[in-house]
Amino acid sequence: MSATDKPADVSAMAGDDPGLANERRIFQGIVLVIGLAVAVALGSVLGITQLREDGLWVARAQEASEALDEVLVTVTEAEAASRGYALSGDAAYLKLHGETALAIGPALLRLGRLIDDDAVQLQRFDRLSNLVERRLGVIRLLIETRRRDGVEAARTVVAGGEGKRLQDDIRALAGEMRAREKGLLQQRLVQSERSARMALVAVALGSLLAIGIAAMANYLIRRDFSGSRRAHAALREANALLDRRVAERTAELQRANDRLQLADAVFRNTQESIVITDPETRVVAVNPAFSMVTEYPADEVIGQSVRLLRSGWHDESFYQQLWASLDATGNWQGEIWSRRRGGDIYQEWLSISTVHDAQGKLTHYIGVGVDLSRMNHAKTLLEHLAHHDALTGLPNRLLLHSRLEHSIERARRDKTLCAVLFIDLDRFKEVNDSLGHAAGDELLKLAAERMQLRLRDVDTLGRLGGDEFVVVLERVGSEEGAAEVAGALVEQLSSPFLLSSGRQVRIGASVGISLFPRDAERWDELLDRADVALYSAKNGGRGRWCFAAPDRSPFAPFTADPASLPAAGVRVSPG
Repeated sequence: MSATDKPADVSAMAGDDPGLANERRIFQGIVLVIGLAVAVALGSVLGITQLREDGLWVARAQEASEALDEVLVTVTEAEAASRGYALSGDAAYLKLHGETALAIGPALLRLGRLIDDDAVQLQRFDRLSNLVERRLGVIRLLIETRRRDGVEAARTVVAGGEGKRLQDDIRALAGEMRAREKGLLQQRLVQSERSARMALVAVALGSLLAIGIAAMANYLIRRDFSGSRRAHAALREANALLDRRVAERTAELQRANDRLQLADAVFRNTQESIVITDPETRVVAVNPAFSMVTEYPADEVIGQSVRLLRSGWHDESFYQQLWASLDATGNWQGEIWSRRRGGDIYQEWLSISTVHDAQGKLTHYIGVGVDLSRMNHAKTLLEHLAHHDALTGLPNRLLLHSRLEHSIERARRDKTLCAVLFIDLDRFKEVNDSLGHAAGDELLKLAAERMQLRLRDVDTLGRLGGDEFVVVLERVGSEEGAAEVAGALVEQLSSPFLLSSGRQVRIGASVGISLFPRDAERWDELLDRADVALYSAKNGGRGRWCFAAPDRSPFAPFTADPASLPAAGVRVSPG
């Protein structure tokens, strides 16, 4: 580059770019406008703050005037009430005086709080408080004089004029305080008007500046609008695409989370025991049913090998066949004997499945078991409940029917007698009604236990419901043998019963007897004949037994000592 070219280059370098100069001017204008806006904003804030303070002060001054009026009113009402009492002696005036006198103190406190920033008013307030106290003293003196010396003495106190002078002084002092508050209020109103004008000017300037800023912004926006529009359009498309992808991903994650929650709920709440192991058969997870069946808590079994459940009842060939099936088909199921934590051996139906990842690699084994031993126990329990009374555990009507039919068949085959004793507890309803159903249920169980003590193993004692029991006697040698058992049962049930509450109760029993094959040959007919005989025994005075045969004496007397028989009704001792 030659020496003559250098000045041109320097001039070009030193010259201003029109675009950069324009941007600098715009920037300077923006800074200036912002500075003016800040100044106007500060002025507006100061003006508005001053307006707010003036408003609060005006409200306080008005409230102080109201408080001053309230003091005057209450003092005047107290004075009027005292004079009314002094002249009439009516107690209602005393009540009114008490109410107004109590209101004077709060009114003075309120007035003092409202003028505590004015030294002149505070001095006057002290004088006012003193005058009010003296006025109240004169009022109290007037009331005491009326009570003690009568109406004439009270009129003398009123005529003395002390109360009126104090009342006039109070009104005068209140007028001074009200005048000062009024003057201060007028001054503050003038200041408030000036502050309002300043605030309006600041708002007007702020509005002009806002218009200028809006115009400048409009210019800048228009200048860059086309480029910004294209950028914004591209940004909107990118955002829309991103939103769609996020929404799709969120929905996919939500569906996956729902599936996981559902699977977890099934895992935790299913009644089958579930165990998950790694490929080395170390326990990874178990469900609550597994812990309930095996008695192993989850924290104790996780990380252990499932071999700890082996019962030792299966030889090695059993497990070899199991693993061979798993390797070949991916699952195995069958009956297996396992060992609980406490050492008990139980039978279960076990299903084992394999789990593989996307590459086909084995990752887990899942075992699902059903405790067959507990299912069999539940089945046995249900069968027992279906054939036995829930309260006493005795055979119910269904089982009694079956056993009575078998007894009839044996008696027919062996040519022996079979007896049915229909038993009803006397006065049981009175115990149930007076002591409650819980005591009645306990009494039924105690009565069943006593009757079973008298019967043989081959005999059957059942409960039909309520307080009705049936005894089936097999291989009865004679009618006298059935009558002997019936008399013994009546005697046992006549003895007092001691309940768990400590109460002692006495009941009794009546028994109806039917015999196979003399009275009937079918089980239902035998029960009906015994039921009819039972009612005959009850009608004969209770506490006895009666045969169903028509050629028998309808009532056989009870052989026990009459002194041991319970009296009519229910005798309940305190324990």
